[in-house]
Amino acid sequence: MSLSLDQKSQGDIALIWKTFKSINTNVRIRDAANILGYSEAQLLSTSCGESVVRLKPDWENILFSIKSIGTVMVLTQNDSAISKNIGTYPITKYSENVVSTIGDKINLRLIMNNWRMVFAVEENNEETTLRSFQFFDENGTAVHKVYLTKESNAQLFNDIVETYRDEDQRPLQHVEKCENISKGNILPKINISEFEKKWLKLSDIHDFQKFLSKYGISRVQAYNLVKDQLACRVNNNGINKILLLATEKCVPLMFFVQNTGVVQIQSGFIKKVKQIGNWVNVFAHDFNVQINKGDIHSSWIVKKQTDDGIVTSFELYDRNEEKIALIYAKRDENRNIPSKWTNLLNSILPKSVRDK
Repeated sequence: MSLSLDQKSQGDIALIWKTFKSINTNVRIRDAANILGYSEAQLLSTSCGESVVRLKPDWENILFSIKSIGTVMVLTQNDSAISKNIGTYPITKYSENVVSTIGDKINLRLIMNNWRMVFAVEENNEETTLRSFQFFDENGTAVHKVYLTKESNAQLFNDIVETYRDEDQRPLQHVEKCENISKGNILPKINISEFEKKWLKLSDIHDFQKFLSKYGISRVQAYNLVKDQLACRVNNNGINKILLLATEKCVPLMFFVQNTGVVQIQSGFIKKVKQIGNWVNVFAHDFNVQINKGDIHSSWIVKKQTDDGIVTSFELYDRNEEKIALIYAKRDENRNIPSKWTNLLNSILPKSVRDK
């Protein structure tokens, strides 16, 4: 159902948003949207005609143009994790509704059938002008943002804006009403022994979600069903220990942060880990991942079979069983998993299920 907004109600949103910003100068627009009960796109659109330009939803050509801008910062987030990466926007490879963009430093999976709107934004502060392209889903939730850096070509940004400027620049945005659908606790009848055997016969990690879908269950539901040797729930403080040990032992990691429209993948050695409030901040040379530890409801060490052997991940979920972040060890050039990764995971696993 569409959430219809007339000019008056949008004017109310603009006033509410302006007042909120004047009082809460350090609150992210995503958090402000949740507090105020509007979508991020609705708040952003109140500045259309000023610092915001609504663009035509020509995803393919806009993304192709962005890669010519030079070095950018890409940002993908969900409610509990933020992934930032600096580099040149990579070449896109289109396959149905999923676009793979793999570059030297930026690795993305774009689920573009869930994209609905895009804005070009210029934010001025005392030091500089921050320019970005921001993409949203049908609920007005941000799925992907691309920010210019000091090395970016600002003139190309302006050219893209003029080329794809939408005729409609009214300061209002229609979005679909967001329905919170509970996954529920009712499980279909499953032969657990058979389920575990089929789990172990998987040869490609990318088939895991399809495997679960056939049974009509979520990842967390599956993890609760199987034996600990396949999926073991661990203490939520494990995230700190894993990250600190990976930094100390120089274990390269891969971070997967996902929302309805994008999966952003970061990989490399961690330089520093710092917790600020609830947020655990992971710093590397070209990327930064932030995880809201307060939102972690369950943490799992999960083993999946592949043609190259067992792949083990450390996975974080919120209380709605939505993914916060998935963490893997980065393979070496021979596709081998560092043995130190096993030692890291053993440090938070019960003795009965530790790998030798």
